[in-house]
Amino acid sequence: MNQIGRYRLLERIGQGAMGEVFRAHDPNLDREVALKIIKAGDDDKRARFHREAQSAARLTHPNIVVVHDFGEDSGCFFMAMEMLVGKDLKQAIAARSISDLTSKLRLMQQMCEAVAFAHARSIVHRDLKPANIFLLPNGQVKILDFGLARVAESDVTGTGMILGTPNYMAPEQVKGQKVDARADIFALGAVFYELLSNRKAFDAESLHTVLYKVLQHDPEPLGVSTGVSPAIAEIVQRAMAKDPLMRFQSILEMRDAIVIARGGSPSMTMASREEPARNHRGVSLVSGTMVLREEASSVASMEPRVILTGEPGGDVVLEARTGQTLLQATLAAGVPHMHECGGHARCSTCRVVVLEGFGNLSPRDGAETKLARRLGFSDEIRLACQSKVSGPVRARRLIHDDDDVRIAQAEQKSPMAGSETPLAILHASAREFSALTRRMLAHDVVHILNRFYLQVGEAVLANGGHIDKYPAGAMLALFGLNGEDARTKCTNAIRAALRMKKRMDVFNVYLREHFGFTLTLDIGLHYSRMIVGHLGHPEHSRLTAFGDGTALAGSIAAIAQHHETQILATEEMVNVVEGDVRATLASHEVINSREVTLYDVVDFARPDTHYLVQSSWEKVAARREEASALFYSKLFEIAPAVRPMFDGVDMRVQGSMLMNMISAAVRGLDRLDDLTPQLQELGRRHAGYGVQIAHYAPVEVCLLYTIEQMMGDSFTMDVKLAWTQIYNFVAQTMIEASVSA
Repeated sequence: MNQIGRYRLLERIGQGAMGEVFRAHDPNLDREVALKIIKAGDDDKRARFHREAQSAARLTHPNIVVVHDFGEDSGCFFMAMEMLVGKDLKQAIAARSISDLTSKLRLMQQMCEAVAFAHARSIVHRDLKPANIFLLPNGQVKILDFGLARVAESDVTGTGMILGTPNYMAPEQVKGQKVDARADIFALGAVFYELLSNRKAFDAESLHTVLYKVLQHDPEPLGVSTGVSPAIAEIVQRAMAKDPLMRFQSILEMRDAIVIARGGSPSMTMASREEPARNHRGVSLVSGTMVLREEASSVASMEPRVILTGEPGGDVVLEARTGQTLLQATLAAGVPHMHECGGHARCSTCRVVVLEGFGNLSPRDGAETKLARRLGFSDEIRLACQSKVSGPVRARRLIHDDDDVRIAQAEQKSPMAGSETPLAILHASAREFSALTRRMLAHDVVHILNRFYLQVGEAVLANGGHIDKYPAGAMLALFGLNGEDARTKCTNAIRAALRMKKRMDVFNVYLREHFGFTLTLDIGLHYSRMIVGHLGHPEHSRLTAFGDGTALAGSIAAIAQHHETQILATEEMVNVVEGDVRATLASHEVINSREVTLYDVVDFARPDTHYLVQSSWEKVAARREEASALFYSKLFEIAPAVRPMFDGVDMRVQGSMLMNMISAAVRGLDRLDDLTPQLQELGRRHAGYGVQIAHYAPVEVCLLYTIEQMMGDSFTMDVKLAWTQIYNFVAQTMIEASVSA
């Protein structure tokens, strides 16, 4: 190929997993450009390329490579960028050409500025690494390939290939979970570590070992030998925290920490475009030192004091020592402040609502953050035992007596306690329920309904939903109780609805054969704010939600019987997933004096990973004995060395165990972490049998081969990618346990 588009190719100057880079000539402007060429794909990939290329072209920043042009020609995508002179950071680190710490910190600050600029425009890089960071001779940084990692998402060609570069991928990215800007923060932390120490933070000979280290190992601390101060070492360590909540919550927050560690003052110019996320109102932690922002500085010098409102007899004013917790201050003053766990953040009975002085309390630590996230606490709800006082604070206790304690203890069972949050609501009903109760014997009615609830309930649970209640011949399910974003909540609900329809086809074959009739499923979907909490007697309470949304979803399900798809969603839900779901305008209705616009939900607009895995596995599971036999036959063919491990083993039992394990993983796609104990035990057992890390690669080959054979022409590249993501999680969990065994 000598030309693509209007560009004449002069020489190839780079090659990677995504494509090639050429020095090329632009005749229109008579200049040289760097032309990246990527093999084109289907319509979905084409649309993604154009969308991401347009976003990248709008990133005009001194530390981001300029994109001049993009397009498609001769079966390839191309992107014309400014021609850079210099070398990338990978080459610079290998040559150890950046020796002084000052220069390294200056580069780190520039990288943060560039990524922050992109994040402020809702663009996440997803593949930050030294090879994508270019250094000009004058010391200026240029970051490459913004947006292109997403273009490659549907172009995986090879068993075990994953999206991103393993040594720099955040744990949530390794697990195939949804990523946000904090994945870029983790990647930059790994890049900074390598820049400062001349060694990779996570390095190993095999892919699976690298991924295991990313998930489970902390890199060797940056020590004095690297010339790095404790303050800088802490910044890098925090950026690479396994839990995204424990990292910097914005790239600007990390940038400011670097500036302060260099001895400067944080610049506020970027904050006007994207205010840094903080650990608490007006407070950031840098190297263990509290840095108060302008909004908190006006009270930072005032003496610590606590005002408790709502106490018997009126407000109580307490003096406190700097660094003393709210709980310590109230107990010292004789206030009967509940603290069932002894003040160790293992219960919530000491919780308070902070009315004034947010900036005069320490940020939530790790223990409080986890509990607050689990219980759905807003920023204003704090644990008194973990909140250290540095100035005036006005608060109100929320737990006062033993009855309150009993209720609070019941709330500990709940992922959300007394909060209002948007939820996706699914109401599924069997249209023929009334006729069923009139026609059938009581025992048969109960049996059929339980089979019905099994079919529709499996779809809910496999997609992260919560079964709220079972109205007569119906099921009400809620999605979003685990704090997912709006798009995930609605996508999970729609995926569950589509899976219900498919599962009902199989169930109706059973009903027709054994009872001579079938059931029709009508589904109503809505997205609205709901009040969520554990309700009822403390010994018999349950998590539930209430609000107008549940009644509306039920009414929509009743209307769905008059529409072809029998899945109707409100405009509020369709707007959230716009572009991801194929939906057509169905009707305008008035429900309880409210005008509602309804849409027929047809399918996903493009392949959905979880949907693909769930639907493909149902085909495999229907022939589980055949599938397990095929799997082990292929395994012994390509890895004969493992055959002796199975001497004396009943392969039918072994095959059944394999199928059960995979079924459990598929059933829990939205909460794979719940499977960790079982997978760890399996990994330890396999280590005892002599299984090594190198054996996991052929197992993946056999799994994909088996699924492909079972599915035939239905086995697509999208299905392959989906299963690869699941296998990565399973393999890493088992490897972790086997290494520690």
